[in-house]
Amino acid sequence: MIKNLTGAGISKNHNVKVHSISGMTSNDLIDHIKPMVRKNPDAVLVHIGSNDLTDNVNTMKKIKKVVAAIREIDKEEKISISFSSIIERNDIDLEKDFNLINEKIKSYCSGKGFSFIDNSNIDRSCLSWDKLHLNRKGTAYLANNFKKYVSNI
Repeated sequence: MIKNLTGAGISKNHNVKVHSISGMTSNDLIDHIKPMVRKNPDAVLVHIGSNDLTDNVNTMKKIKKVVAAIREIDKEEKISISFSSIIERNDIDLEKDFNLINEKIKSYCSGKGFSFIDNSNIDRSCLSWDKLHLNRKGTAYLANNFKKYVSNI
């Protein structure tokens, strides 16, 4: 979903880095996030979940493990953590699942003082031919959602 985003496209005023690995699940992210956190960023914006839904993974458990991996290194909790909502996909019927998970993610973020980025403006018209990945319109919407968040850091 984020493979076509660039840091410069999200912010000209902040040093934004975008890390995307095709097909990444929450388990994969846990392995990859620690080296990024060791660089002491001001904020980490996490966009995961869609691939977990297709693999019947408990996304909320994995999100909590991602937070634990960040806090394992960031013990003083200096890094601001944000989660981006799961984007609708149309390759398989997941509408109920992703809406429920997004509500859980939003509630979790609220309870922990994390930011939640709502991507509900990205609908099926924003998907490419494969009904999974974003088309140009969807990428522009997602970049704009991230820009709004980054501008408020």
